[in-house]
Amino acid sequence: MRPSYASSPRILIIKPSSLGDIIHTLPLLRTLRNAFPSAYIAWVVDDAFREILAGESGLDEIISVRTKKWRREINLKTLAEIGRAIKGMRAGKFDIALDLQGLIKSGAIAWLSGAAARVGFHKSNMREPLCSLFINKTAEPARPGQHAIERGLALLKPLGVREFNCNYGLKAPVEHAEAAANFLEGKVSGKRLVAVNPGFGFQTKAWRLERYAALADMLIEKLDCAVLLTWGPREKEMVEKISGMMKGKPLIPPSTTINQSAGFFSHCDLFIGSDTGPMHLCSALGIRTLVLMGPTDPLRNGPFGEGHTVIQKDIPCRNCYKRKCPANLECMESIQVEDVFAAASKILAEIPSPPKKV
Repeated sequence: MRPSYASSPRILIIKPSSLGDIIHTLPLLRTLRNAFPSAYIAWVVDDAFREILAGESGLDEIISVRTKKWRREINLKTLAEIGRAIKGMRAGKFDIALDLQGLIKSGAIAWLSGAAARVGFHKSNMREPLCSLFINKTAEPARPGQHAIERGLALLKPLGVREFNCNYGLKAPVEHAEAAANFLEGKVSGKRLVAVNPGFGFQTKAWRLERYAALADMLIEKLDCAVLLTWGPREKEMVEKISGMMKGKPLIPPSTTINQSAGFFSHCDLFIGSDTGPMHLCSALGIRTLVLMGPTDPLRNGPFGEGHTVIQKDIPCRNCYKRKCPANLECMESIQVEDVFAAASKILAEIPSPPKKV
């Protein structure tokens, strides 16, 4: 079916954060560009995540905002900055605004953009239902367990779009892949390279550091792997503690940007960690992932596509989405090192030989 809107609409995507959420929105961008080849498409994104979109050929404009800073520092300077951002959006004369956040702030951005059609989630699926005050077209209610990518794509149905592209279309920038190769040269020697990422968005996603250390040692000793301990902002101390607990010697990359991290991940055979932005980045890059999940639903927030493995224990309180746990993190505590090692062994055995060479 042909989209019901004009062939060259001006479209604003509103998905400021976070890394995983932005990656989940890339298939929507691909679908929009296919459905409206002549459209002008802009994306409102938090300045911290701008670089992940910088190389996107399907985008005509990236509009950077600093919503976290604006909430943290309310003063005349901040208000002036907000005013300039609103003025800039309204100058875009957008026909359609797509709110993929479902928050009051994202709904307000859609309304302030001046777009006549403001499309958002069904009220029952909005994280903040008051967001509905700013939306005048909504998707159908999401199915139970519907993946975040599919929920986003459903926002295009009110625009008449019926053919969806579920591909991420993401690649590590060549220069960053080459820089990572230079760091890894001579340190991997043809072994399987496994990225182990202990980071977590909130405490209920955390797995004990000593378990990561024991797992990394088993990967080195029993499977002859090279282990890359990856880390993001405020996480270096974690990987240093893990390294200090280990018998073997892991590789620890230097501080990296998002695109530099993608360069390192592009050389890995497997990613192991919890439900985080780096996990979704690896999934988008086509790297196989082994994900430890407890408080979030694998069907909705797990890795998308084939070849990934999720470990989640069948306990009554799983998928609670709570950031604080009254049950002593039972969902993550119940995942044992042996569980993860067994799954990693199976995945690595399925990867065709020879392994990647760095």
